[in-house]
Order: sequence, then structure tokens, then C-alpha cells
Amino acid sequence: MEALRSDGGVGAAPGSPPRLYCVAELRAYLRGAWRLTRRIEDRATESIGRFEGTLRFEDTAEGLSYREEGELTVAGYSGAAWRCYEFRFPAPGHAEVFFPGGGLFHDLDLSEGAWDVLHPCGDDRYRGRFQALAQDSLQVSWRIEGPRKDLLIETQLARLGDPGAFHKDD
Repeated sequence: MEALRSDGGVGAAPGSPPRLYCVAELRAYLRGAWRLTRRIEDRATESIGRFEGTLRFEDTAEGLSYREEGELTVAGYSGAAWRCYEFRFPAPGHAEVFFPGGGLFHDLDLSEGAWDVLHPCGDDRYRGRFQALAQDSLQVSWRIEGPRKDLLIETQLARLGDPGAFHKDD
């Protein structure tokens, strides 16, 4: 799993970069079902949470819908949870990720295998790193800091089904 560094950065520890998978066609790469495992560290409360479930990228007229569903255990809560986004593709290797209400969250380009993003949310800052490790493996790390949040979130995605399937359509 990708390290969240003690200096507040995200990504592999210096001197040990992960092997990256360069994604030529991002929409085709993401499309389909993925197993999702997430570790959530709340540094303010010194608690650890987990989310386990599935993520589905499905075609829409505008791009891909993103829906994750599963079981969340965090801060005394244990139960069902879900999250949705919309991905639009202005270029074959590039996506724009939108919240359900239409606001832009961040962009994404895995043509070099990794992508760093920054999303300001009020006084909080969301710094993310996406790393494609193989045609069937993706890591996402978030460092969220602000007056109300101090979180480290690590997500592992593993494709469900045929890992070569994304080459069939695009």
C-alpha cells in the first residue's frame, strides 16, 4: 500500500517509487467494477476507520458515473455507506471529476501512471495522489488538512472480472 509520508505528503517514500502503469485511454481503463478497500486515519482523534466495498464506473452520455458502496466502520459508526461522482473526458487520457451537484472536484490524467491533485474546500485542503499500478490495480491517497480535518486516507482498487476487458471497447 502506498505510504503517506510523515512530512504530510502523499506517495511512495523517497527512494522506493512504485512501478507505474501508463494509461493511454482513461475512460476505458476506469470502466467496470472494482473491489475497494480504504483505510481512514483521523489524526485529530487518533482513530482508524475502514471502508470495504465495490466501485462501479458505468457509461453515461457525458462520460462515466462513479458509485462506490460498502461497509464503513469509523468513529463509532458501522454500517452502509456510498459515494457518487461524475467523470467527464475532454480528451482520451484526461478526466474532470464532478460532485453530484455539478461542482468540479479535480482533474485526472494517468497517462504517466500518476497524478497529483489539490482541492480547496473552504479552509480545508484536499491533496490527492492517484497511481495506476497495473491494468487492474489503482491506488488513491488523500491528505486532508484544515481547521476541522486532519485525515490520511488510503484506497486500494482491484478490478473485478476480466482485467483485460477494458481494451475491448476503446
